[in-house]
Amino acid sequence: MSEKIKGKEFISIIDKDKVVVKYLWRIVVMLSVAIVILSFAFISIRETTQVKVELPATFIYKNAPVVVAGIHGANKVYYKLWGEYIVKQLANFSYENIEQKAKLIEEMMRPARFVKKEKEINGFVKNLSTNLMKQKYIPSDINITNIDESKGIIRSATVFVNGLAYQSIGRKNSKKECKYNVVLHYIKGVLYVEDFGTDCF
Repeated sequence: MSEKIKGKEFISIIDKDKVVVKYLWRIVVMLSVAIVILSFAFISIRETTQVKVELPATFIYKNAPVVVAGIHGANKVYYKLWGEYIVKQLANFSYENIEQKAKLIEEMMRPARFVKKEKEINGFVKNLSTNLMKQKYIPSDINITNIDESKGIIRSATVFVNGLAYQSIGRKNSKKECKYNVVLHYIKGVLYVEDFGTDCF
């Protein structure tokens, strides 16, 4: 009669578990390497990705514009579209809604930049509101200057929007040609307003 070795079954289970653990560690190492490789690939793709969007010709310009935007900048059409949008939003106002209109600048400025400009913006808004001013602004021409460009992509630029302003101060109405300028800065896929000015007042 053969003797049973005590604990043999337990040792056998431990050996099996060791083999399973060994294979699991190999899988973990392979997956870790794959994750590292994919991470580098993602960073590389993110840095070079650009998006092109075609818009209908009647939307804004005579020729159908193509918008190009990436992580580091965008093309002139992108800046023109945003410049015109910001000016249309801010330049068409009444003394009743000027404070709400000015919030667009606050939302589009970096917090550190807004802190520096807050007093100036609030003074401008208060002046227009106190004088019961209204304005309707019709853009006629858009130009871009002070372009910081690299490899065909613009990082920052100043957008000048020329147009006709129909103004009402109290009961006095007037019409004048004037311009707005918006300094735009593109940082990591986000467009910020750096400064905003006009000679309409």
